[in-house]
Amino acid sequence: MRPTAMRFGFVSFLLPVALLVGCSASTAATGTITGHLRQVGGAPPGVDLPVPGTITITGGPLTKDLQVGQDGSYVVDVPPGTYTVVGHSPTALSGNAQMDCPAKVAAAVTSGATTTADAICSIK
Repeated sequence: MRPTAMRFGFVSFLLPVALLVGCSASTAATGTITGHLRQVGGAPPGVDLPVPGTITITGGPLTKDLQVGQDGSYVVDVPPGTYTVVGHSPTALSGNAQMDCPAKVAAAVTSGATTTADAICSIK
């Protein structure tokens, strides 16, 4: 085999590999966190209803604040990782201060998957 043919064969092999690597490196992998901000508890028989407010997603260097929909729902795409989800609602008060409404567990997000994390305001 001539040196020119070898060089061409090597280059024709590397070009698709370089393009493939370049494409995958520029595409950011994300997962999705979805859930609701809900109020639970109160006087018997108790309530379980969506409430207005915001959700704060925190993990690593990322912090995002989101407004929930009228039904208390939210959806956010984030890089893979583990996130803390905390809700805040003007209707959920402890004394005169707005209380934190955390999700029961951290949201473990993997690429291409959806994780549910409901933020719960527990009213006594």
